[in-house]
Amino acid sequence: MTGYRSYRHLRIFVSSTFQDMLAERNILVSKVFPVIAEYCHSRKVEFTGVDLRWGVTDEQAHRGETVDICMAEIDKCRPLFIGMLGERYGWVPDGNAISVTEQEIRYGALEAPDDTEAFFYLRDPELTRSLAGPFDTDPRQDELKERIRASGYPVLDGYRDLETFEDRLIRDLTDLVDRIVDTDENDSAVEDRRQQQIFMAQRYAADYIRREELTARLGELTSEDGLILVTGESGMGKTSLVSDWVLTALEDPDRYVFLHYAGSSQEKGWESLCRQLTDEIRLEYGIDYPEAQGGSELRKAVNVMLNMAAARRGMILVIDQPEALADGSGQELVWIPEDLPAGVTIVISADESGTLRRLRLRDHTELTVGKLSSDEITHITEEYLASYSKSLGSAHMAMLAASGEARDPLYLITVLNEIRQTGRHEELTGQFEYYLASRGTGDLFSKVLQRIDKEFGADGSMLPEKMLRLMEACRGGIGEAELISILGDLPQAKLAPLRLALDPFTAAGDGSIDICVPEFRDAVRKHYNIDDTCIDETRGVLAEWFTSHRETPRRSYVLPWLLERLGRYPELAAAVSEPECLSEILERDKFELKEYWARLSAAGFSPADSYEGLMSAEPWNDELMTGLAEFLAGAGAADAAKQILERVAGLPGSSGGSADERVRCRALGILGNIYLKEGQAAAAFRVYSAKLATARRTGDRHEQLRALGNIGIISMMSGDPVSARQAFENVLTIGRKLNNKEAVQIALGNLGNIAFSAGDLEEAGRLYRRQLDVSTESGNTAGMINAYGAIGVLHLKNGEFEDAGRAFGKQEELSRRTGSMDSLANALGNIATIADAGGDRGKAEELLKEKLKICRQEGMPAGEQNALGNLAQLALAAGDPGQAYKYADERVEVTKKSRMIRQYAQALTQLAAIEEQLSLNDEAASHRALARVLAQQGGFSPETQ
Repeated sequence: MTGYRSYRHLRIFVSSTFQDMLAERNILVSKVFPVIAEYCHSRKVEFTGVDLRWGVTDEQAHRGETVDICMAEIDKCRPLFIGMLGERYGWVPDGNAISVTEQEIRYGALEAPDDTEAFFYLRDPELTRSLAGPFDTDPRQDELKERIRASGYPVLDGYRDLETFEDRLIRDLTDLVDRIVDTDENDSAVEDRRQQQIFMAQRYAADYIRREELTARLGELTSEDGLILVTGESGMGKTSLVSDWVLTALEDPDRYVFLHYAGSSQEKGWESLCRQLTDEIRLEYGIDYPEAQGGSELRKAVNVMLNMAAARRGMILVIDQPEALADGSGQELVWIPEDLPAGVTIVISADESGTLRRLRLRDHTELTVGKLSSDEITHITEEYLASYSKSLGSAHMAMLAASGEARDPLYLITVLNEIRQTGRHEELTGQFEYYLASRGTGDLFSKVLQRIDKEFGADGSMLPEKMLRLMEACRGGIGEAELISILGDLPQAKLAPLRLALDPFTAAGDGSIDICVPEFRDAVRKHYNIDDTCIDETRGVLAEWFTSHRETPRRSYVLPWLLERLGRYPELAAAVSEPECLSEILERDKFELKEYWARLSAAGFSPADSYEGLMSAEPWNDELMTGLAEFLAGAGAADAAKQILERVAGLPGSSGGSADERVRCRALGILGNIYLKEGQAAAAFRVYSAKLATARRTGDRHEQLRALGNIGIISMMSGDPVSARQAFENVLTIGRKLNNKEAVQIALGNLGNIAFSAGDLEEAGRLYRRQLDVSTESGNTAGMINAYGAIGVLHLKNGEFEDAGRAFGKQEELSRRTGSMDSLANALGNIATIADAGGDRGKAEELLKEKLKICRQEGMPAGEQNALGNLAQLALAAGDPGQAYKYADERVEVTKKSRMIRQYAQALTQLAAIEEQLSLNDEAASHRALARVLAQQGGFSPETQ
């Protein structure tokens, strides 16, 4: 059996007769399962052994109360099964030809799918006599054992002591874990999140009875590009309709499907969605595009990567309940391009909300999911009940058809599910009347919860309330093993039927159980009076449990999240400083760590101080410490980051050096970035050169590209065009071999810049046009924007204002479409220059004011000071030195505050010239003197604007 890439929870069903196998069951529960759970935990996998007879009385078993539950649990445990047999055949219910135990063994193994992993343990008769006393032989038991022996499954046949049984079972199960749990975790976090979304689609579609007209219409709409809105009142089945369609769309080889069920996740916010989207595009399409931090940079990355992906293969984005992304700022839709690239379809199912109103302002097609007709009610009822071998008479069908509330699909299915589980023929009319009297799904769900409380909490345990509170308070729901432990080693026999009762409203994926129906979540909060105080109390209980249970696989995912929401910052700082927790968060989502530290820093905690102990601890983990250094560098602790990276890189003066060249290469890259940011170009050059040598030794051409690109940039900055050209020509060669068009277009652009600086405008134009061609072919709008901008500057240099205007116009158009604010600001500034040269100062001023607004909104001081300087010049030309003075004075403050020394000196010179026109001679002299001092210190001229 192949490895389960995203399998993070193993459940194995145990089948045997009960009383005569108590010794083996005791060994399973007290010895074997704890060992296997620990073994799984070491691989970050949860393990649950499902033993439904444990905790059930013999009388209950004889009444057959657990038979249906056992079959359901076998399904939930597939493909894993354990069968243990002695000499007792077991109880045969009235009307059955075989025992319940044989029924389980047939269903779970002998007649199960081919991928089943089953293990059988057949006890020696002498051991049975010593443990359970004399027995009567039963030919049916002998026949069952022969079928098992011939099945091909592993069989321990005739074990004579319990030690042999225990040893073999542990060996079988550890071998199983090694075989089916994929320990290759490359990109596992991205793939795991995708698989969880696909699971949600399967879950929502599970009980959906197709409304063929709607399904067909959705299929027609999605055959074209564009934005499609699936709308309708809450409970109309929008999510189920889309999910059912998605399962078919996933099989289309010509289009990739991205899924995000916003309403079912506690990972809120558009940035979380966009990071998963860009991660999936990188993985699926092989696009090597830089990782974006957030905000406008992330919006731009989404835009560019959607264009690049669509140029290679079509893409469908499916977003359910986008209103759940809203945080009150109205920004939940900013990532969606105004003009979708050709080949991209976005399907959004949404309730009426401000989010939907804003979506409707865009160009879109809308599919409205309305209430059910009488014929649809009849069809859905017949199909749903037939799947459980049940049906209704005409009188009860008429009651449903006459109910206005039953025209709501969610309401109808819930009523049918309740009747299916609890209906008694003689009481059916009264039960229909009771449920159909409910006013809306909220009222109906309250009755469902009352029934569940009565059925599963009547013993005073309050089990349903406790379980649902834990689900609601925990991140991603509550894990099965977590729930059992927190509630005091709850027997599976009590938990399984409750889980089954809640199954229509919950999803059990990735080892945890969570509410997946938003309306049911609201009903749970109302029914049990769950407010924020109650949630915090429950989170406190969960935090204590996860703190003390270090081995549980979800600890790093849940505990920091709980502590952050509870405001327990000292404990949060301690948790995210644990090596194992830190390692898992960095692997899963390093932005999550940044969010925790944003809160911690606001509370006065220093990341450098918190990780000081880890930095001096042994053994030293190069990969973990490199990840920590990258985080520290981004958190403003560059000195601590350099200390770590110099050790991993093995630079002169530091101890050690990673034995893993791949890790060393990464460390050198991060270290070079820090030096470059600090303005230490020479140090950065040395480090990038060391990275290049390392990458060449390992044959990693992708890392060679990155190193060469940085070497080329530093060479250009240092005034060494020969070295820069050589570096970028190497980038061009390697990029073409790897078919890395992103690297190719960057290299062409930089080679064009080198030619432009050397005065070879013809060669520069040729290279810029090639950059544009490559970027257009690959759908790389960022490259297209850069190429159009460079071509525009080239035309401007040649005095070709009309051609320049066209190029900058394309740059402006693409920048607006992709949300590339920095490029838009540049384009506006250049178009303003052309307008001014053509005598249209009014248009030039308007464009520069828009540029100024953008630069201020986006925090771009370089563009801001440039716009202010040009506005001041326009005001002077218009004969308004007073207005010019205001702009120039603002420019001085911006450059001073931003510590742009060269621009500060130039701004002072401009201000002084205006002051002289206003007869402010003393101020002008003072400003000119300061500008000269700054210029002398920096070795530049203060005169150039």
